[in-house]
Amino acid sequence: MIKKVNYIDLIEGIGVGGTASVYMGVDNHSGFPVAVKVLHKSLFKNDFIKKKFIAEANHYVYLKHPNIVQLKDLIIKEDAIYLVMELIEGDTLEDYINKISGPIPEEIAIPILKEILLAIEYAHEKDVIHLDIKPSNIMITKDGDIKVLDFGISADLNIDHNDPTMGSPMYMSPEQVRGEKLNLKSDIYSIGITFFQMLTAKFPHPVNGSRDDLFSSIINGNLKKIKDFVPWSSIECQNLIDKATKKSTFLRYRDCKEFLQDVKELEKVYETS
Repeated sequence: MIKKVNYIDLIEGIGVGGTASVYMGVDNHSGFPVAVKVLHKSLFKNDFIKKKFIAEANHYVYLKHPNIVQLKDLIIKEDAIYLVMELIEGDTLEDYINKISGPIPEEIAIPILKEILLAIEYAHEKDVIHLDIKPSNIMITKDGDIKVLDFGISADLNIDHNDPTMGSPMYMSPEQVRGEKLNLKSDIYSIGITFFQMLTAKFPHPVNGSRDDLFSSIINGNLKKIKDFVPWSSIECQNLIDKATKKSTFLRYRDCKEFLQDVKELEKVYETS
């Protein structure tokens, strides 16, 4: 049954996440299909999460970049909040890894990483940190373009943030797990973990165990190496991951621009080989 929300007709559900459900809809003004993210009713009753969701959507709407899914509108009702976004046809990077590619060859993974970094570099320049970068929040379109989505828990770089309950544990930086102040380097750490998963189709942290075990590994443990899963991997890609995922923020890439410089240099190697 079609549900009408202002000028949007919700047609069918297309996904469910930890904070919201996503529907395919139609914009009756333009006639174009859209994606509509609806905050779960259980979370809507939480005033803190509801206010955070609204505040962060208000600065997400100003992010306009070819590698970021465009937020078109925020609709607030008495019983729900709706984020109206461009509808992307394609696969999440997570589905692409798990169902299509398996470990992604480096010559393909490097250009994907570059586009992710371009998107996050732009967001950081707009004083927005994502705080939930992971393969399921990255789309590969049917044309092969990369789109970063779900800035639902993003934050303003100019405000202190230290909430270890927000985000996806497997991709959290050590400082987030410890409840310390977060900044753009927290996103860089998550990109490093995402790149590891792209190259190996595995996680660098133990996956069997409690949340406490995982957090202990993030804070104190050593990440697995790409060669543990892909023997033919290059030391150059390992170096990218090592620098992006340093436990100390002082030793990580300074920003996405510095990270991009190394990625572009490696991309040139593959282009000429």
